[in-house]
Amino acid sequence: YLHHCDPPYMKHITTITISNLTIGVIEFCLRISSTNSD
Repeated sequence: YLHHCDPPYMKHITTITISNLTIGVIEFCLRISSTNSD
């Protein structure tokens, strides 16, 4: 595996995507918990 063939921005995009998914899941869970508590 050649590291220089892997564009650095791909790793950056992956990190951003994972962060956005994590935030989305957290907000989703918070929304469900607040709805259930009503």
